[in-house]
Amino acid sequence: MKRKDRSWKSKTVGVLSVLVVGGVLMFGSFGNESGPLGKRQIMAQGAQTLEGVSGVLALGPGGDGSAASSDVAPVMSPEKAAARAALEQRRAAAWAARAAGLPAVDPRVPQTSSAPQLSAAVVKDATVGPQPSGGIAVFRATEIVPPAGFGSVVNEPAVSQNGMFVHETWNWYAARSSNGGIGWGLLNPETYTPGMPDFCCDQDTIYDKGRDRFFWERMGIDNVGSNQNRILINVSQNAFLTSLCFADLRGTDFGEANAFLDYPRMSLSNNFLYLSVNIFDWFSGNFRKHLIVRADLDLLSTCTSFTHSYWKFVEGWNPTAVENAREIMYSATRSSPPRI
Repeated sequence: MKRKDRSWKSKTVGVLSVLVVGGVLMFGSFGNESGPLGKRQIMAQGAQTLEGVSGVLALGPGGDGSAASSDVAPVMSPEKAAARAALEQRRAAAWAARAAGLPAVDPRVPQTSSAPQLSAAVVKDATVGPQPSGGIAVFRATEIVPPAGFGSVVNEPAVSQNGMFVHETWNWYAARSSNGGIGWGLLNPETYTPGMPDFCCDQDTIYDKGRDRFFWERMGIDNVGSNQNRILINVSQNAFLTSLCFADLRGTDFGEANAFLDYPRMSLSNNFLYLSVNIFDWFSGNFRKHLIVRADLDLLSTCTSFTHSYWKFVEGWNPTAVENAREIMYSATRSSPPRI
């Protein structure tokens, strides 16, 4: 069946949109005649322009995921548990050091002691409208208990679904269903193709209905060469019973040597997959900068290539892109003092 194109395509010259309100970073990019990735430029914090850098990475082959699927989870090794505990301590120390060096007042955020007055028109528009009839219908509620030793204090669950196929990840493990959530099989992130013995945590999963593709992100913790970790993104059409291909992303792919990529999160727009990442120094553990990567969904979904642009900046805390954007992607972050 031919895929329904939910993308709005324009032949007009690319337009850049930005709005900065109270510390919120909003990035905008439209289609551009000059190339498939559109205008490789974003605006951040009002006066700063960030030029994007483009690149193309080869994708790894697909594979059968059934070998990583089981109703029984392996035992957590003491070495892996110690590595994860050390990572949490390093994260806490890095954020504390960065917070200590920040000013008490952010000059980019307007300071006010009272809320602005709303006009009568705005207040009128903000009144509650008609409520939907009936309540919320819950068709099925399933509790998936993490295997012993694989449930963290904050499990950080993520779920993606298409029809009867469902994929769920949490910090240290994953599961899939092919019957709408009635039955579940566990997926081992360490052994799932192509194999990731360096796997740590911080997983994410998302489904693009426009191309009928699941994407599963896994973050590594160990040194995979050149003093850096990696992030894997697998592509699937059946909630990872099988994988069509995968992308292997490392700091050096984005001009960062000796880099630890941390807290990755995925988001989708009509035509792109976005990945937001924090970068820390491999040796000192100090925070360096934020990274936002934008990959062409058509090329990634067909396993052609990981064709992308990326931007790096230091403003804000954990900038994260919104879900289900259309032509424009928006990202919000926390400023200092704490406010959005």
